[in-house]
Amino acid sequence: MSRQLRIAIEVGVIIALAAAVQFLPGGGNGAAAAEAALSAAFAGAVVWAAARLYRMRRFTLLALGEGRRALLYAAIGGAVLLLAAAPRLFAMASGELFFFIVLAVILYVLYALYRSVRRY
Repeated sequence: MSRQLRIAIEVGVIIALAAAVQFLPGGGNGAAAAEAALSAAFAGAVVWAAARLYRMRRFTLLALGEGRRALLYAAIGGAVLLLAAAPRLFAMASGELFFFIVLAVILYVLYALYRSVRRY
């Protein structure tokens, strides 16, 4: 099968799915269920990748020392909480400012940790 034919078939499938969601009764509910399933699969893939990364770099993390490791975990936890709260923060003007300030602090902590580790 040629590449152009394969692309045409894939585009056709996407158009057919979009038409089904738009015109069939209950299509919106089916789309919501598919979105929830894809979101759960993506979250599972992220957790699996984080666990693999932790196992691969466990010695490096333990070599950081307790203070630096606590800063690293706090920065990662802060980033997760910040991303979870992003829709509510962007609903108000002061929330946007808070979002970017906290993001800058998290990025600075990660950069400072990186520089301190690379100094040795």
